[in-house]
Amino acid sequence: MLWENRKFNLKFRYAIDSRS
Repeated sequence: MLWENRKFNLKFRYAIDSRS
């Protein structure tokens, strides 16, 4: 579960970085 949460966080962060 922790691993999936980390993957989601990484994807979310990447999306925000790409938008900025």
